[in-house]
Amino acid sequence: MKTSIGVIFILFLVGIIFPQNPEWIIYNRYNSGLADNAIQDMAKDATGNIWIGTYTEGLVRYDDDNLSGEVWKKYNMSNSGIPDNLVTKIQIDATENIWFGTYTGGLVRFDGVNWVAYNTGNSGMQSNYVRSFLIDGGHWWVGTNGFGLVHQGGGYWNIYNTSNSNMPGNTVFDIASVPDGIRWIGTMQGGLVKFAYMWQWQVYNLSNSGIPENFVTQIALESDGGMWIGTELNGLAHYNGYGAGTEGWTVYNSTNSPLPYGSIRSLTVESPGIIWIGVTYGGLARFDSNPGGSGWTIFTSLNSPLPENLVSCVIIDDLGNKWIGTVNQGIAVYKEGGIVSSSKNEGLVSQSLKTS
Repeated sequence: MKTSIGVIFILFLVGIIFPQNPEWIIYNRYNSGLADNAIQDMAKDATGNIWIGTYTEGLVRYDDDNLSGEVWKKYNMSNSGIPDNLVTKIQIDATENIWFGTYTGGLVRFDGVNWVAYNTGNSGMQSNYVRSFLIDGGHWWVGTNGFGLVHQGGGYWNIYNTSNSNMPGNTVFDIASVPDGIRWIGTMQGGLVKFAYMWQWQVYNLSNSGIPENFVTQIALESDGGMWIGTELNGLAHYNGYGAGTEGWTVYNSTNSPLPYGSIRSLTVESPGIIWIGVTYGGLARFDSNPGGSGWTIFTSLNSPLPENLVSCVIIDDLGNKWIGTVNQGIAVYKEGGIVSSSKNEGLVSQSLKTS
């Protein structure tokens, strides 16, 4: 009995001296410098900064190691060269330029000092509403809302749509690429498109593959060649890249898995076989499909601190912390067992103890 009391006392002291980091932090416009609770997209740069695209307040940079103490830096139409406060997508290229799509201002590049916008007035862009895009070396691929796919390479602009190519739909929701130069394109009406150079097109749809519907919202590629495809109403599909017809396809939906709802809003691969899924009205799902893996874990506003069940995006920083953007309630940061602290993000943990 004395031994048990002693062990408990020692554990109690360890808990005081070395407190466990919290598993969840919530950032919103009321407890932080986040300018808007409506999060559209996020990306991380090479130094660990988190770039956040919002619905009404432009772009926000989170840098908890900023020497000036400016952890949250806001860029909007009133204080910068950003042409529109509604940011749709963000990507950071190999030279650390911040690229982002907007609702009315076209495609924008920010190098930390200068702002350059590519729009219908000064480029081959067919629309100023950038629904999706991919910066792939010297090539830019821009998905529009009703005007097809725009490609810029070597200073030349090309337009691919249903009238001049084998594109099966003119609204492009997502674009992804693999090192061999193949681009994968998710369309609203025509399914999934595989596009290679020399006009090589292959369309995967309900009539010729195992894809569960023709409205593709998200594409996430794995390092082993596998691919995850999110749909608007019929859940999640995995394609292993082999076989014809329905071979090589596995579909997960609310009828054959714990996936809470069929509308997929975001997909993020953590490692081969493990993916994080933002589900419209269904919260956040983690799926470990590896043999002997942990399977499904569902996070909602009822069983976790997740502030709402509308998840817009998920990114994973270099320390394994998951940054979860929501449609109306800001950002949740989560890591199993406690958010990891380092010299770069000590401020993240210390701030969480004050605000969460």
